Amino acid sequence: GSPIDAYERFTHAAEMTKSNHDPLWYAASLEGCAASFVAMADAGGHGVDEYLENNFQLPEDVMALALVAQAGSADGSGRSKVTVDKTKTTLPLAVFALTDEALSILSRHEQLGGLYAELLLRLAWYAAEVEEGHLRCRWGEGDECYGGDGGEQAGGNGPVIKRWQSTSVARLDLNSILVGSRGALLGEESLERSQKFVGLLHRAVSAGALDPRTRADVAATAARMSLIGVKTTQWGSNTGETCPIYDRLRLPRKAAYFTTAAAEAMATAARYNRSNNPETYDRAANLWLAACHLYSRDVNGFDGNGIASSYAWATLRASTLYALTHQRDAISAEASAELLLALLSEISPDKTGDAAILQSYSSRSKKGGRNRDSFGDRIDGGEGD
Repeated sequence: GSPIDAYERFTHAAEMTKSNHDPLWYAASLEGCAASFVAMADAGGHGVDEYLENNFQLPEDVMALALVAQAGSADGSGRSKVTVDKTKTTLPLAVFALTDEALSILSRHEQLGGLYAELLLRLAWYAAEVEEGHLRCRWGEGDECYGGDGGEQAGGNGPVIKRWQSTSVARLDLNSILVGSRGALLGEESLERSQKFVGLLHRAVSAGALDPRTRADVAATAARMSLIGVKTTQWGSNTGETCPIYDRLRLPRKAAYFTTAAAEAMATAARYNRSNNPETYDRAANLWLAACHLYSRDVNGFDGNGIASSYAWATLRASTLYALTHQRDAISAEASAELLLALLSEISPDKTGDAAILQSYSSRSKKGGRNRDSFGDRIDGGEGD
């Protein structure tokens, strides 16, 4: 099919459904427009590359740095200079602008909760897997994408020209412009995209009007996507090479959180169908078991150091172990109970060396009066001394 023809038809459908006050099909048409943009970048087609060249470019801050470097360089190659076109935007911004309006429509009715969560999961996948390539105008780069017909450069002896190498921004030497002077900013871009990815997953899992089983499925999908992680932004050379420091930002802590949410939702579904579907109990037990594995015995090494971090991690692990003790699987319940007792013993004050700290707090509270809070105010309604 032709992505440009699909975009024109979806645009016409959006205009008609909006004028006829049909919000559901209007939201679907907007989603179709966004999908057409993604298809243009990944699948290509007749007139697609020209359309992408006329409408999308690199982010403005990248283009500004490129222009500064271009103006300060003595380039005698005769190549045409790249300019910033204020009428252009980045492809990810166009995709999210369309889908944000679709989400605002799908969130208005409780019966559309499933469609709302599904679109959020699709956007999270886009942010994790595809957005960074579209941000760099690397059309057709990646697995299962159309990179071009394999034509050669002028003369017939040059290397094969790919779609992303024929764009105007491909003439920029992004390695020398960005990797050195903008390295920290590139890291921030990857972190910001990871935050957007996590935010989309949270919105999907917490969507209202989802039944417990559907919420469990959504949360389990979010956990799986968190373990896979988010691609980091890789501004490589124009020959297709890249120079990444890390390939992905993986989020095991978020995976543990979403697995716990899935387990709780599935346990709720099991309580609703106590005798009709025993498989639900097994799924709930398996999810609690997975949460216990993700909340490992070792504390999160990236969550700071000290007693507070250890106690916070132990609290999360204890809650999952406690939930697992209430499942039907007697072997898992017994094993988790033993682990829970061992954990509670390990974090006791005499085992962690916190007895002196707790004693100091106790002595301070006694000096301040039994009926005073931490700010020195009485909490029993009486007058001060």
